[in-house]
Amino acid sequence: YGTVRTDLKLAEEEKFSTAVHEAGHAIATHVLMPDKHLDYLSIQPRSSSLGFVSYRDESENARGQLSMTVTQLKERIVVFLAGREAERLMLGEDAMSTGATDDLRRATGLALHAIEECGLDPEIGPIALDSRFSVAEHYRGAVAERLESWLSEAQSRCANLLREHKDSLKVVADALFE
Repeated sequence: YGTVRTDLKLAEEEKFSTAVHEAGHAIATHVLMPDKHLDYLSIQPRSSSLGFVSYRDESENARGQLSMTVTQLKERIVVFLAGREAERLMLGEDAMSTGATDDLRRATGLALHAIEECGLDPEIGPIALDSRFSVAEHYRGAVAERLESWLSEAQSRCANLLREHKDSLKVVADALFE
């Protein structure tokens, strides 16, 4: 899981924020993907991250799931946003950190993949858009609108899920902080 950064000691406030963030990912995954089993949950800084959650997939395929349904894609996007939303719920809007930068990139990338490459958005339709086709420029505005819709829907769903499981979120965050 990477080398522990012994040269980096987090301030208590940042340590708690990281605990809340990682607890959010853990709770969202537990609720939305019960077939994934928690392998490791840590707020020890490693490489370029302050914490992380690792899961084992109980798939018979050694590489894991090779394709996903729209529901599974959307659930994964919710999980990517869960650290950020946990910070908002537990610490307040003004205390949210930049720790979710990679999570946001991954959520955005997955939504774009579904919309542009897999044809899974009902409003855009069954078309694969990429730079090889001049028609892609025609869809740019529509793709941006649908991307915003997918991410907004995931953020709302995530906020509701974490509010519903706020007690568990606090227990996990407190345990990580200790």
